[in-house]
Amino acid sequence: MIKLNGYPLLGLCLASVSPGAPAQGAHVHGAGELRVAVEKDHLAVEFRSPLNNLVGFEHAPRTDAQRAAVKAMTAKLNRPDALLRLPKAAACKATRVQIESPFDAPKPARKGHDDEHTELTATFRFDCASMGKLDSIEVVIFEAFPRTTAIQAEIIGPRGQSAATLTPKRRTIRL
Repeated sequence: MIKLNGYPLLGLCLASVSPGAPAQGAHVHGAGELRVAVEKDHLAVEFRSPLNNLVGFEHAPRTDAQRAAVKAMTAKLNRPDALLRLPKAAACKATRVQIESPFDAPKPARKGHDDEHTELTATFRFDCASMGKLDSIEVVIFEAFPRTTAIQAEIIGPRGQSAATLTPKRRTIRL
């Protein structure tokens, strides 16, 4: 079984949806990435974004306003049910959140990169009592983080692999 951050199928999703593609795309402000994997009664979602989309800057917070913006971002990310709307009939509950941010480290997370191009990765796990009723995900990250204008989504679900470009007006993933 392949695992990534404790999620069995998500590692497979990351490795197989875009064969031959680089592991990390170009850093583009306004754009983010979403990887979705459905397995048995679990839904795993990985969200990657430039920090500029989430807080408006990509350096360590320097002011009280910037520290407040980071705190607000973290609070939003710790409520995945407010970022991803799942059908109520699926009876899904967020059971795990993992956030990897360079703001958590005393120094920039990756040596050799300036702090103008830093990213955050948040991984969410949902357990669903009625997985057969999980037929879509409405991505409302755009509302929580309005600087985000497009999200490239890669999905492994009951119908196989797929990809979609999401925008504030086209934000539903069909599973």
